Amino acid sequence: MKVLAVVVAVLFALAVRVQAGPLDLRQVPAGAQWVAHVDVDTMRGPDVFVKAFEAVTDRWSEVDDGLRTLRDEFGLDLAKGLHSVTLYGNQFGKPTGVLLANVDVDRATLEGQMKTASGYKSQRHGSHTLHSWVDEHGPMCGVFYSPTILVFGRTAADVTAALDVLDGKSPALAGKDSPLAAKVPAGAMFVGRAIGLADADLPWKSPLLKQSEAVATALTVSDDAVSCEVRLVAKEAEAAPQLKDVIHGAIAMITLQFGPDPGLTELVKAVKVDVAGKTVTIAWRASIDDVWAQAERAYQRWEQASR
Repeated sequence: MKVLAVVVAVLFALAVRVQAGPLDLRQVPAGAQWVAHVDVDTMRGPDVFVKAFEAVTDRWSEVDDGLRTLRDEFGLDLAKGLHSVTLYGNQFGKPTGVLLANVDVDRATLEGQMKTASGYKSQRHGSHTLHSWVDEHGPMCGVFYSPTILVFGRTAADVTAALDVLDGKSPALAGKDSPLAAKVPAGAMFVGRAIGLADADLPWKSPLLKQSEAVATALTVSDDAVSCEVRLVAKEAEAAPQLKDVIHGAIAMITLQFGPDPGLTELVKAVKVDVAGKTVTIAWRASIDDVWAQAERAYQRWEQASR
């Protein structure tokens, strides 16, 4: 069923955009290679997100219509009831991964929609019922772990492995000696981390990532400012200064390209790059007003170009 695929796709998109609140490493397997988390409840706090949501629904009626469809037909009120989304995977370059969503849901309604999907079947794993179906992208599997926690994956094997971590039957990432298990910055709305990048079979070629063993990103937004920090850990200490030069080169290119726009240029110049051993830290902070102004200008440019 196409709309059911949209439900899962929206949840996946929000994360690349489960317990409510910060990333809970007890819900991520010890062998994960990457993890991303969106704290939607915290995101609803700053006024800028309220303004952004209103702007999107005002300008694109199909978004508002889609949210209404999800609420009325699937019992999912993503505008108010989605609390957090966590994504993780054990390998790169493959269409695999697990999504955990903490969302208020009408289980009977959503479960009924699952049962009408193409190729639907169910199976048991311990006390849990797995629902499997086929969408236009391939097989999909989902389970109601609790009244508010949904688990989705491409295969039943992915979902059962996730359930074993949640049930404490398989080791979790919490407490492990891994860059993925580092402390989450307070107030972070988005956290993204990955390891083993240098040897990963990535779908894109990036010299920057090929020289990096690990990367960690955190985004924090308040009513006054937005800040982002990215930490790259190089394979060798000698590579760290080279990574810094590559980043500075990218900043120079962006500044040159957008030179006529002083506001955007100032935002780009706010990026700071430091090196300590094998770690390259990229830090950026700007006022909400400046970021919002540039977002509005970007939309206007896009609107003019699409006419």
